[in-house]
Amino acid sequence: MAVKVKKHFDVNSICGLLRTFENFVIKTANEIALEETRPQCDWFTQSKYILLLQIGIHNKAFEDQERMRTKESRIKLKETRAELKRVVRKVIWKWQTYIANKC
Repeated sequence: MAVKVKKHFDVNSICGLLRTFENFVIKTANEIALEETRPQCDWFTQSKYILLLQIGIHNKAFEDQERMRTKESRIKLKETRAELKRVVRKVIWKWQTYIANKC
């Protein structure tokens, strides 16, 4: 024998719970929004000139490779690409160390 159970929800109590929850969310959001945060330099901005110099060297080697298509220009391009990657890794590592030391 199956018994049917009628669930009775009080609409007023549900609306009250929703209002309470809404007020809590608004209050918490306002508290978080009031915290002042300073924008941090990203890793590229912090070492912009070093990176731009290295990118320029790589771009010149790339243009030389496109123009001449010699073995020497290809080797030079590979070397400048590897050096650019090394510089980027070093800059990112320095930036991560700087951020970690601030915490």
